[in-house]
Amino acid sequence: MFPKKFKRSGMFYKRCAQLEAQFEREWAEQHNSAGPSGQSAIVQSAEDAFLNRDLEVEYIKEEYVEDILDDEYISDEASIVNDDSDERKWCEEEYLEEEISEISSESLKLRDSLRTWFILNKVSRNASNNLLAILRNVSSLSAFSSLPQDVRTLLKAPVNVSDQIATVPGGGQMWYQGVECCLQHYFRNVVVAENIFELNLSTDGVPVYNRSPTQMWPILMQLHNIPDVPVMVVRIFCGANKPSDAETFLRPLVTELNNLQDNKIKINGKEISLSVRVFIADSPARAFIKQVCYYNGVHGCMKCKGLGTSLKNPKKVIFEDTTADLRTDVEFRNEPCNAKGHRRGETPLTDLKNFDMIKDVTTSDILHLVHVGVVHKLLLGWTEGDLKPFKKWSKDEIAEISEELVSIQLPSEIHRRFRSLESLHYWKASELGSFLNYGGIVVLQERIGRVAYEHFKLLYCALTMLSSTAFKEHWHYAGILLRKFVEDYKIVYNRMYLVSNVHLLIHVYDDVCKFGPLNTISTYPFEDKLQHIKHSYVRSGYRSLQQAIGKITLLRDIETADRRDNIVYPILKIKKDEVILQFFS
Repeated sequence: MFPKKFKRSGMFYKRCAQLEAQFEREWAEQHNSAGPSGQSAIVQSAEDAFLNRDLEVEYIKEEYVEDILDDEYISDEASIVNDDSDERKWCEEEYLEEEISEISSESLKLRDSLRTWFILNKVSRNASNNLLAILRNVSSLSAFSSLPQDVRTLLKAPVNVSDQIATVPGGGQMWYQGVECCLQHYFRNVVVAENIFELNLSTDGVPVYNRSPTQMWPILMQLHNIPDVPVMVVRIFCGANKPSDAETFLRPLVTELNNLQDNKIKINGKEISLSVRVFIADSPARAFIKQVCYYNGVHGCMKCKGLGTSLKNPKKVIFEDTTADLRTDVEFRNEPCNAKGHRRGETPLTDLKNFDMIKDVTTSDILHLVHVGVVHKLLLGWTEGDLKPFKKWSKDEIAEISEELVSIQLPSEIHRRFRSLESLHYWKASELGSFLNYGGIVVLQERIGRVAYEHFKLLYCALTMLSSTAFKEHWHYAGILLRKFVEDYKIVYNRMYLVSNVHLLIHVYDDVCKFGPLNTISTYPFEDKLQHIKHSYVRSGYRSLQQAIGKITLLRDIETADRRDNIVYPILKIKKDEVILQFFS
């Protein structure tokens, strides 16, 4: 900061020129008047002159720094600029030319590469600065010597981030980036081939720290018809609790989406239409954005009018009706808000154009509904006896099944292998999904009884067919299998286990018919983004939202669409024992 201001002011160069001229005059006078006998005196005089000049330059620097800290320096500097503007302008131009000439093309390439590496990897500021110091000192190359001292200069870290944050009256902070801003930045270097953007939206809460109530509720966006585009962050709420008001949380998003649907979005001269395909979320988040009864209420089903039955022991609500009438968008909008009914309050989503409040908010998220919901409950019932009166497995059976699970060789695209059933409480959703798709149908045979095994096969076959368009002609039959699975659940186990997750299986077929296979309405990509926000975007407990915004802004500069004109299909890849063929359709 000091060298740049000092050089640009012109005072430094002007004073140095005066000192050099004065030194040359004194040297010439002493040299002409001194003979051979006065040689040592001349040398001593020269040394004193050099010392006096250096001391005076240092004095000027110290005086300049003190003036910077003094408010009166502003008026003094202004007078200097007015009196000697031509000289200052010449000094500034000379300094800028010197600075630009020092940064060669190799230096720029090095800076861009290092900047991308620092952004994509979780490297602390101290470690980054230490690395920059090492690169500057150990190498004599100009590309390394021109690196800055502070990594924030290299990263081009955003400033005034706090100005983008709004305080929410109910508590917490809100930052809104916007749908158009995300799309404009990502596609700024290419011409989009598609004529429409089909948006998948999602929201959920993620705790930022283990020992703090601080949590973030991002609104995430995914382009369904362009699957290569990463999940983008549209908005983030940060506070000690979840957002208390759906109006404040969703209104800016609804307003922008309506505007983009009416006027389209223009990227690199091309106008592109926009539509909201589906809103994907887990049960609590769905209830919040729709302002309806939660899943554990009597009116908790968002798809049908079936009423739940409240049990006292154990205290829960079960849903036994599988033939109730379906809810409709018109009835939902006309339904009055009632604390004891299905609709509990107003939501901005009712103002979103071309959006069905019933059909366009899916309940068939395979992660929360099936893997973490139904499959996890079944495994806990078999291993720990949570499905009474079903007899739980013995320790020997658990050890035997665990050994068999661990030995199963999963496909190469599945990176997480099976763990022992002893750590079942720590299984991830992907492990539960692998159990349903690969392991369960093998290890459960002759271990849970014929009736329970046939019942499990109903779930396995139905979800397998509904997960791929290859079985589209059998989707209707898959819906029948799921309905039978729900109806037989109380026969195989007990009616008290007919909770919301089991009941919602009868509505999976309708969602798949509208949106496509289950993987296209899954929260898996959104959950992955939430984990990145928690573990990579936030470093410490101070100004958490500002840290997340800064990281998102930096990533926005390097995560852009690439031109794929030079890619020649088909592409053949060999990975271990598999041969992968990629082709463009």
